[in-house]
Amino acid sequence: MVLCVLAAVIVVAFAGYMTRFDHDPRPVDANGSTRVQLDSTVTYGLYGNGDSQCSVTAADGTEATLATPWSNTTVNGHLLFATVEAGISGEYTVTCTTSVAGEDVYFGPAIGAQDVGRSVFLVFAAVCMFIVGVPLTIGGIIWLVVRNSHNRRALQTQAAYPTAGTRL
Repeated sequence: MVLCVLAAVIVVAFAGYMTRFDHDPRPVDANGSTRVQLDSTVTYGLYGNGDSQCSVTAADGTEATLATPWSNTTVNGHLLFATVEAGISGEYTVTCTTSVAGEDVYFGPAIGAQDVGRSVFLVFAAVCMFIVGVPLTIGGIIWLVVRNSHNRRALQTQAAYPTAGTRL
């Protein structure tokens, strides 16, 4: 039963972890500037087809750190081409230039291969715990019912023969 409870806890943790990714990246101006609100504890991503050049600048003129992602991650058909980390929470301006006409650029929380790997691991762990925990729980319930039945019979026998089991 403990494994079933742990599996349920993992499912709840997984659901909480995945709420971080429930918002699709939102479009930003591919050849211009767009204002966005950034949190310093979150890593953001710029998504597109890879032909865009972007910068992210705070209201005071300092630039946020842009880095090339370690993996090729695609979200809704758009490739993650840069990650952004804001040093300070606040309003920033995303400025992009795109060489290909009609190309879109999107901005939102960064999703990487590590995030996908964690998700797969959490699902796998929960399924394994359910597979092991459910039969163990059923076996434990059967054992408890049989044990209580034997205890009840022993008490009934003892009540019928109060001197049974004593050396009188």
